Amino acid sequence: MNTLSSRHLIFLLSCIGISSLNTYSSVYIRLGGRDSWVAMIAASIIFLSIAIYILHIMKKKDCYSIREIFHKVYGNTLGNIFILLLAIMFLITAIESVGVEVITLKSNIFDETPIWYLIAFFVIPAIYPLLKGYVSIFLATILTVVFIYLSEIITGVLSLQYKHFDYLLPVLSQGITKNLLLCTLQIVGLYGALLIILPYISHVRTKKTLKRDFIIGISITIAISLFSCISMLATFGPYRAGNIFFPKLLETQRISFGGFIEFGELFAILQVVSGWFIKYILTIYSIALLYKNFFERNKIFYYLLTIIVFILAYLVSQNNVTFFRLLNYYSYISILGYIILPLITFTLFLLKREKN
Repeated sequence: MNTLSSRHLIFLLSCIGISSLNTYSSVYIRLGGRDSWVAMIAASIIFLSIAIYILHIMKKKDCYSIREIFHKVYGNTLGNIFILLLAIMFLITAIESVGVEVITLKSNIFDETPIWYLIAFFVIPAIYPLLKGYVSIFLATILTVVFIYLSEIITGVLSLQYKHFDYLLPVLSQGITKNLLLCTLQIVGLYGALLIILPYISHVRTKKTLKRDFIIGISITIAISLFSCISMLATFGPYRAGNIFFPKLLETQRISFGGFIEFGELFAILQVVSGWFIKYILTIYSIALLYKNFFERNKIFYYLLTIIVFILAYLVSQNNVTFFRLLNYYSYISILGYIILPLITFTLFLLKREKN
């Protein structure tokens, strides 16, 4: 991976972060209501601070390998256990990617198509770029992210006439409530999936602009996610936006322009399909980077992971209501796996090295 540039991380971060926060925004809007965008601003500041803190420690200690950091902090045995826990977290995110993709397509387009077929249609083609390596993955990611940017701009402009920004008012009419704090935590957890990128950092060719490009990638993700959250609230209102499975798709269905653009939903569907597909590939490849020796020696591990994801995604995708309840739990689990565990590890890593 000697051709990986820190600028590539801008695209990787955008693809990973935008998917969750945009597609099933109703998960956190249900708690935050009309003040969800305020919670997102607070969550964005919190996560950006955490990311800067982690990058600062990496740079200060001149150590960018996740495996090396875990082993130095916890020792070989305990370090391997925590690396396994991180890999399991990545696996859960991969299942989330497949599940959301399948539920979205089945709920909105292919109602009579069996779930197993949709999952197979998703995970089997993903094996090809995984086996081809990082060049194919990064090229697909860059093209997908450019398309996501363009579709966000087009749908944002075309749907502007249907938005009622008075739905956002009054701001914090009930003050800072328990639900608003939980909403903020959920968004922080969903942002946490951006740390899937950590195994890639050690392979970046030059680290000189790493921190800058990392911040740019996160900032773009924050801007698009915040715009999407405000857009959902201004289109449907807080109550309706919090009770729709995929508000993004319904928002684009209303688009009509000049008598020749009527199918605005196409932009959202293509964005969802391509975005989650690339996020799944990036997540599986992160696991492969954590266990690089195993995956380089034997490609069968990609097939084994595909089978595991297929089975688990099939089990959790049987019912929309149950799946969204699991997504609600996932946002809190992400806080543990993507926020608390790395924070503790990197803090101990900083203190341990200073003590020595």
